[in-house]
Amino acid sequence: MNSILYALFQGEYEINMERGKEQQELGKKLCEEWEKIQKVMGIEFVDQLGELEGEEDNWRAFHYYQAGFRLGVRLMLEALGL
Repeated sequence: MNSILYALFQGEYEINMERGKEQQELGKKLCEEWEKIQKVMGIEFVDQLGELEGEEDNWRAFHYYQAGFRLGVRLMLEALGL
């Protein structure tokens, strides 16, 4: 079955976002800047900073998920006239 709703129901839906050329170039430039920082500050600093940024990104993604879920519920309630 090739249905998004069915995949969601089964817990098998995955979003595989392809990165465009601009995103790839930005990623490359970002890596180059991180390498410069690593040379000056050391690998431990860069690792710690990366871990902190990753943790912050996880919280941000969770908040986006919550907001999207709330929006979905509001849309459903509106559609049902409640």
